[in-house]
Amino acid sequence: MTVGKFQASLEDARKLLEKTDLFRQKGIKQINTSGVSDEFKTASQKADYFQVYKTAKKNFDYDFLLKDESFFQFEFKPHSNPHDCPIVRYAFFQNPQEYPSYRDFLLEQGVIQEEDSEDDEIFREEYEQSLIEQQINLSSTTIRFDVDTQNYRPRIHSVAHIHIGHKSNIRIPCDKILTPLMFVVFVLKHAYYNDWKNIIENTDRQVLDSLQRSKNDTLPLSENHWIPEEKHELFIT
Repeated sequence: MTVGKFQASLEDARKLLEKTDLFRQKGIKQINTSGVSDEFKTASQKADYFQVYKTAKKNFDYDFLLKDESFFQFEFKPHSNPHDCPIVRYAFFQNPQEYPSYRDFLLEQGVIQEEDSEDDEIFREEYEQSLIEQQINLSSTTIRFDVDTQNYRPRIHSVAHIHIGHKSNIRIPCDKILTPLMFVVFVLKHAYYNDWKNIIENTDRQVLDSLQRSKNDTLPLSENHWIPEEKHELFIT
């Protein structure tokens, strides 16, 4: 996967999120070129998940912000040796607070409005305040995809792997380097079940085409980074 293919897949990922109505906005940074803040790096090593999330939000350390305040980061650096693995880090941070939609909030307040009502924003300030006061969502998690050749130990620490959870040893091996689009598809399916179900049952041709393309440009690991013994275990392919 080249930088050009990475950028093209990143754009496809954004379009898919827009189509599913989860996308809110692009970040003011491009993590692949700007990097994340030093404060975020420190928090990632030492802080709990809620603090890591708040630090990233404060420093705009994200590429895509979703409507539920979850966000994505994407980093891809080609290796100086074109035959070696690139440095890859994709991350999804789920909002660790309960996050009802604005329309759900109106229903809870007994306010029933028509779609696209001119008065739809009257209760927006109260809604924003209610989000600040929300309880911690104990089921929230982070999902990360890494390509790490330096720490490669066959059957112990795979080169390409998906992390589930903050400071967790759950590391699921992959035999390929994922594209941003493939990573977003994985997150949608496993973190947004109802939205994914709606995509599959009611999607249009453009979204279907995007899903079918999601595995394009994934790069198989070389024999040096994926030995036969690793194929005997459960892995993502």
